[in-house]
Amino acid sequence: MPRTVPAILACTALALIVTGGCTITAAPAGPAATTPTAASDGRTTDQDTAGQSRPFEPVTLATLNTPWALAFLPDCRVLVTEKAGRLLLITTGGSVQSVDGVPPVSTGTQNGPLDIAASPGHTTDRLIYFTYSAPDPDGGLRLARARLDESGATARLAEIDIIWRQEGDRSPGKVLRLNFDGSTPADNPDAAAGGIRGQIWTRGHRTGYGLAHAPDGALRQSEIRPPHPPCAPPVTTL
Repeated sequence: MPRTVPAILACTALALIVTGGCTITAAPAGPAATTPTAASDGRTTDQDTAGQSRPFEPVTLATLNTPWALAFLPDCRVLVTEKAGRLLLITTGGSVQSVDGVPPVSTGTQNGPLDIAASPGHTTDRLIYFTYSAPDPDGGLRLARARLDESGATARLAEIDIIWRQEGDRSPGKVLRLNFDGSTPADNPDAAAGGIRGQIWTRGHRTGYGLAHAPDGALRQSEIRPPHPPCAPPVTTL
């Protein structure tokens, strides 16, 4: 039975999940394999392998440079992180605006500005949560929150607060559960132990890369498969 998650969850690669976001009516699910085709009026439409049209059309909104993660705001604009260290704010009409104030990041290999999520109360508190790889000499992963300030000519991150930082290499293979201020929830399995152990919610994972709730409310984590059999499942239900 799925557990209630009134907090931030972060897997090994610091993918984030919080409750909130843009409200969109979901289209009916169809077969996974699709083939883009040209509609009679010149637009692009998606068709499944049987040639039946899907109830949506792919529309190019912006050209991005190695995007990593995105987060929908309540007004359906999208925040997108790019590996080079940029944060973009994109509207449904395709307007792209750079967000200033992003902390310096390490961009080698799989490093960079990683995941991003809007606060459940973003409409009023304007907070966002984001993870990134910090540059040397300190290095390591960081989880921060900041206020998205759009009061000036350009959008910027204000009041940045690092609420979690990697301590050595003691968190791989685990999902951490934190309060929104970075503290440890009292009902975590080992909360009384304190430190990184108190933050652990589940363990035994292999390089988690994403967290999402399924339609039935179950929490799912995507993981990288081992290079050789036996293979672990690519998705774990938490």
